[in-house]
This record gives sequence, structure tokens and C-alpha cells, in this order.
Amino acid sequence: MSCFVWRCLLRCSKLIHAPFARAEIPTPENNAQDEKEVIMGNVNCTRMLLGGLLAGLVLNIGESILNGIILAEQWSALFAKFGIGELSVGQFASCVILTFLFGIALIWIYTTIRPRFGPGPKTAVIAGLTLWATAWLLMSAMLFAVGMFSMELAVITIIWGLFEVPIAAIAGAWLYREDESA
Repeated sequence: MSCFVWRCLLRCSKLIHAPFARAEIPTPENNAQDEKEVIMGNVNCTRMLLGGLLAGLVLNIGESILNGIILAEQWSALFAKFGIGELSVGQFASCVILTFLFGIALIWIYTTIRPRFGPGPKTAVIAGLTLWATAWLLMSAMLFAVGMFSMELAVITIIWGLFEVPIAAIAGAWLYREDESA
């Protein structure tokens, strides 16, 4: 089932890329138009998932350090403010699983923008900043705006993610190859 979902997502990403990327072999006639055109390869789902799990591991380690050590007192105060007890084992496991899913989404972003920007750490950082802006920056800003996060908690979370997510992207992208021979 999950492979079916990934194939659907990858087909959608190919449809998105279709108007922007040409998948033809450069010849002297068409190469004169734009020498920077990239031939799109096939996405290696296994390597994407492995890279995503590695990125998720990096994110989980970073989040454990941030939330379990650095911001532990602020989280306790926030939970007390809203009458929430400490996280149960199931809630903690859900957070870990969701963070691994963030890692997989991060490397999925990397694989979809890789044909446009090329493989490597620069593209991984772009993917990381994309996920950071949509997940860390906007979510923390929203939680601050509605009064659930203090300014300190929002700023620390945003700045931490600004470094954590691109580092996780570089780690996950390091594992990714479009084919096993690469």
C-alpha cells in the first residue's frame, strides 16, 4: 500500500515537472537553446525511503536535544498552562514517527527538485529550507500568533530548525542515488 502511495506522489511530481523540464537527449540543435537543461532520471524509492529515514533520525536526535534538554522547562510550563500532563509513551512514539515522516517528506522534496537544481548538498539545503519554511517557521509563527507559544519558544524553535532541517537534508541526500549503479 505504501509503495502505491509513493508511486502516486512521484507521478504527481513528474506531472508538475513536465512543463518545466525536458527529458530529451541533448543534440546540437536543441542544446543550443539551453545548455543547462537536465535529463530527468527515475526516482529510486528504496533509496529515497532510506535517505528519509536517515534524515528523520537526524531530526529526531535534534528534536530530542532541543525539546528534551534545552527547552524542557519551557515545555513543562506550557503543558501546565494548558492543563496537559506529561507525554505518554504512545504520544511520544507518535512524535517520533511523525518526525521520521518529516524526514521522508524532506528527501521526497529533494528528489523532486533534484532534476532542476542538480544532485548535491546545495539542492539538499534548498529542500531543507523549503520544509523548514513550511513546517517550522509557519507553524511556530502560527502557534505564537494564537498565544500557544511564547516568543522565546517560537524564536528558539525557528532558529534551531533553520540549522537542523538542512543538516538532516544533507544527511538524507547523501544516501540517495537515482540508480543503484551510481
